[in-house]
Amino acid sequence: MQEVGGDEVLALESRRRWEDKHLSTFCNLYRSTCLALSLDRFHFAQTASRETFAPVSNDQKAEARSLQVRPQLPRRRTM
Repeated sequence: MQEVGGDEVLALESRRRWEDKHLSTFCNLYRSTCLALSLDRFHFAQTASRETFAPVSNDQKAEARSLQVRPQLPRRRTM
């Protein structure tokens, strides 16, 4: 086993504190990001369910039908 000098101990201790600080910063950032994403997902789920199951009026149905585009099939060529 190697003996470690005083300067090396200070350097290792300083590095450990630096890593601990940045790791905790990263963990806090990660946690807050996850929380924000889960809240966004929850808000989206509430909004989507409200919009999906909202009653649709006959005017809205007629407008949706008028906006539908039907694909044009190619006409058969007769010889």
